[in-house]
Amino acid sequence: RLERVRVRAWQGIPDITIDSGDQLTMLDELPWDLIDAADHWVEVDLTEVVTGSSRQGIQTCGEIVAVRPDCGIIQRCTECRRVLRDGACYEHGAVDGEKDLRLRMVLDNGVVSASLLIGKEASEKLLNSKMPAIQKEIDSNGSEAFVKQLSETYLGASLSARGRSIVDDQGAMLMADEVEVVIEDLVAAADAVAQRWEVVL
Repeated sequence: RLERVRVRAWQGIPDITIDSGDQLTMLDELPWDLIDAADHWVEVDLTEVVTGSSRQGIQTCGEIVAVRPDCGIIQRCTECRRVLRDGACYEHGAVDGEKDLRLRMVLDNGVVSASLLIGKEASEKLLNSKMPAIQKEIDSNGSEAFVKQLSETYLGASLSARGRSIVDDQGAMLMADEVEVVIEDLVAAADAVAQRWEVVL
């Protein structure tokens, strides 16, 4: 148990500072069930994600309304992992980059929207393809063709994303560790719309 500690946060992650040992009490047993952080997700509506503070370990969903043109193979700084711009890192200057895979989309629920960044492992799983094959496809057909194919496949699709959110003055961003396409029951969805708008069929 921690008492009289100082609490701050960075990108939604709490940072607790303990100044002296008397602020800490060792408990004989956990006051809650054991939590596996690798498989523990809190489902949060996208509106709450966007209008709230930064959070970690969340799951939310929405529809893909845009696919960014910079999807695909990128170069990252080997020191800080920032994306390189024209072969240079904002922090470390000109460096030899390390290839990485990233998808950027916009997730929307009809009320709010958020930028969605999908990392390498999640992108490979979503696309059912590994980075070398994706690199070969982009080399053969060009990045524009790759993004066009993504748009044709995912625009309008419902997507569930798990990861963390960063909310600041520039808006909301979801850093996804896992994503999957949600297959909707179209009959149930149509019935819900009809009921909402009091449509008699």
